[in-house]
Amino acid sequence: PSLDWWLDATAVPHGPLELPDGDASGQALRIGAGARLEVLPDPESAREFAEVRIELDVHQDGGAGFAWHGRFRGLAAAHLRGELAAVTNKKEKLEQELAPRWPGLAVRQVTVTGVEPQADEVTLYVQGQLKQLGVRQGDRVRVALLRPSASLLDTWAAEDKRTTPLVLPRPLGGRETVVLQLPAGVAVVEAPRGLKGAGPHAHFAVTAAVGDGPCEVAVDWQVALRRLPAGDYPELRSFLARLDAALRSELVLQWPEGTP
Repeated sequence: PSLDWWLDATAVPHGPLELPDGDASGQALRIGAGARLEVLPDPESAREFAEVRIELDVHQDGGAGFAWHGRFRGLAAAHLRGELAAVTNKKEKLEQELAPRWPGLAVRQVTVTGVEPQADEVTLYVQGQLKQLGVRQGDRVRVALLRPSASLLDTWAAEDKRTTPLVLPRPLGGRETVVLQLPAGVAVVEAPRGLKGAGPHAHFAVTAAVGDGPCEVAVDWQVALRRLPAGDYPELRSFLARLDAALRSELVLQWPEGTP
């Protein structure tokens, strides 16, 4: 009791600091001297952590080596434990999960830590090969490097309007960075730059660094409040729509003229 930890023994994928979202704001009986009913806490945004780094080694033929590194804590880690703990063929599952965003990806290797046995942080490494990066149009390739597999607006705020508060399963967000190592002669001619937005207890920023070395595109975003009043719902929808549009922004690569 002195630690003020709430545990759900039936929630196997969750660690000692990660109550399932279904338990949040529920009631629990604290047993001890002066037993009393208490309201369970909401997930803490400070406990949530999701960071992904994707490295693409682009080839002259338009294919690319693919390396996906992820680190997760909090309910994001619990979600991954629940998804992966019972899966025997993790390579096949992750290939299917990544396919909508990275068509033609062939996964060669998967390394997972923090699932079995459990650790506070879950790490995930996926290595593979892309047959074709983006869409080829003559000597150019167009690719939305940060585009999610599903619209964030449709996932988290699909209703046109609400008269009751919106309760999200957890604070949302994270940081994702995509790094491209380009072959000789290939140049970046368009890149998303300076895309920012804010909403109710929310923010995002999309940045790009283009220079002599590797090209880097990144997004940092967060919706920190789990319970959103109905009056803030239209603004949240606007925020997620703008974030979706920013994540669909394309990087354009130019190959030397006449490259097959």
